[in-house]
Amino acid sequence: MNRQHHSRPSVDPQCQAVLDAAAAGASSFDQPTVKAMRAGYASMTATFAQPTSEMARVEDLSVPASGSDPAVPIRIYHPMGVANPAPAVVFFHGGGWVIGDLESHDAICRTLAVRADAIVVSVDYRLAPEHPFPAAPVDCERATRFITDNAADFGIDPSRLALAGDSAGGNLAAVTARRLRDAGDGPAIALQVLTYPATDFTAEGGSLVENGKG
Repeated sequence: MNRQHHSRPSVDPQCQAVLDAAAAGASSFDQPTVKAMRAGYASMTATFAQPTSEMARVEDLSVPASGSDPAVPIRIYHPMGVANPAPAVVFFHGGGWVIGDLESHDAICRTLAVRADAIVVSVDYRLAPEHPFPAAPVDCERATRFITDNAADFGIDPSRLALAGDSAGGNLAAVTARRLRDAGDGPAIALQVLTYPATDFTAEGGSLVENGKG
């Protein structure tokens, strides 16, 4: 009887690096201090980062301070050959409202700009616990208003504006859209792109129950 030997399937090197880090106890969410969590998250996101296309230009700017609210750093990605004026995506990073920044989601924003053929604006909103609620949604709303108020300067078509984010950033995108709608004087949002957004705090979904461990 002939026995067939099957080789084990290989694991993508990036996935293997993350698995190895987790096995070594290097989870960014399982650290004793917020500072250590942020450092771990920065390392983890760097591991996942894929090579990205060259941008026409990338600008680091700030939304000006207003009253007691400080300036908000933003990063604007202009892909090659984008239309003028171009559609735009205002992007809010994930990280549980506590970790993450412009660098942690830099590769994601570059990829999004190229594949969406749109200008992407990443917002470095204030993080908890140093800046408790509602600092983050206030910053996200201010950044969105700043972008639309200065759309012509950035080569953006304000009628084609999307709000996007992952996890906590998805929450902030949805919250910002609602805040602008309810205010009655904000820009119209053409689209929301919410990637596994934190919008249901019941923690009773089927997926959570079935995959709650491991």
